[in-house]
Formats: sequence, C-alpha cells, structure tokens
Amino acid sequence: MNALRNQFGGSRTVIEMIGLANLRGTRRPANPGEWGETLFSARDVVGVYQYLLSSMGQSSRDTVLGALASPQQPGADGFDQAFGLLRSPRPATVAAKQGWMVDGPQLYLHSTGVTGPSGRYVIAPLSAQPATIGYQTAKAYLSAATTTVVYALAHRVPDRGGRRHRVRGPASG
Repeated sequence: MNALRNQFGGSRTVIEMIGLANLRGTRRPANPGEWGETLFSARDVVGVYQYLLSSMGQSSRDTVLGALASPQQPGADGFDQAFGLLRSPRPATVAAKQGWMVDGPQLYLHSTGVTGPSGRYVIAPLSAQPATIGYQTAKAYLSAATTTVVYALAHRVPDRGGRRHRVRGPASG
C-alpha cells in the first residue's frame, strides 16, 4: 500500500479521495506521512468501494479488484491475513483488503471488500478490540462476524413483500 500511495498522490491521496467519494467521516492523519493513521468510518469505506465500482474506469477497477482478489499471504510485513473476509477457506466471490494495527490499549483489525456476483455486496467490518486479547482472538471474532454476513448475503431469498431474508444460519465450527 505504501508503494501505491506514493505512486498515486502521496499525502494528497486522502484529501483527494474525500472529495471524489464524498466521504464525510474521514479525517487525514495529523502527520501526512502516516497515512495508516487516517481516521475513517465504515460508511466511508463503503463509499470508497462504491466509488471504485461505479465511478472508476473499467481498467482501473479491474486492476484494483484483481489485486483485492489475490492478496499476498502473508502480508509484506509477515502478518497472517487469513482472517475476516480472507479467512481460510476463503469464499471464491470475495475480494478484500485487510488492515491491522495496535495503538496503545486498542487492537484495530479490519477486513473490507466485496462479495457476491460482480461484487454486488460491499462489506466493511471494522473492529477496535482490547489489545490484551491478542491478534488470534481478535481474528477469530472478526472471522465469525464476516462468515455470518457473507453466508447471509449468499443465502437470501425474496419473501412475498419483495424484501429479502436469510434462509438459515451458517453451520457452527
């Protein structure tokens, strides 16, 4: 991500994206060189994906979605990314970006992306958990939540009123 950020705008990237995707809950970091400390809401993460899916050119969209569909495992820093939307086994319809950081007493673990036919659903589970639980437990919690959401989206059927509902829950495991 550092290489992409530097190649495509550097410290201007966050400010430009706020305007392009009409992000209302995003704040640039106090130190512009620390892009990983950008503050954002789940709604704004969804807004970035919506911008990607509806406003970017096909070539750019294909490049980004291709990268999200084939993440490096482990991450460049050696962090195991098999959690959340990229849990093992990863659903074939998922393309995702993981995020992780410990800041004092908080452990931040995020798994955002698209799932379903043609990236129909955008999912942005963000978590702030006590650092004392450790990454393995935090990953298990986030994976359980995303498994439930992906399963529910994959098994929705219309009811008589045109609304959709889940048929049954995922198997526990």
